[in-house]
Amino acid sequence: MIYLCLKAHSLIVNAFLIRSNLKTIVFKLNQFPHLSETFILSQIITAIHSGFDVKLLVTEVLSFEASKQTELLEKYNIADKIVVEDYDIPKNKIYRFFKWCSLLITNSRILNYIIRFNKHQDSFSLTWLFQL
Repeated sequence: MIYLCLKAHSLIVNAFLIRSNLKTIVFKLNQFPHLSETFILSQIITAIHSGFDVKLLVTEVLSFEASKQTELLEKYNIADKIVVEDYDIPKNKIYRFFKWCSLLITNSRILNYIIRFNKHQDSFSLTWLFQL
């Protein structure tokens, strides 16, 4: 799995280096910072040193004091780079369906992309459209 992460990371960095007008790298994580997440933090610091603007798209922010690398988190102002994901998905399935339909209509110009994305999903869910 680490090899795949490294390979994907190198492809992302190469794509950004080829297109010089793109200077932001987004790391999508479920939780951050974990107690032993040295690999991710080193990738973030490397991207910062390379001159990229780094954003962390996180579902849940954990305590910074519990991390082993508190000094690095503070030195590179990682807390300022965190964006918390909040999709505001309705709990009621009927209301979720109507909101999903409104999102589909609102984003009709990218309908082809949405259909292709749905084909690669394991099962149909109303939740994934909220995350696009």
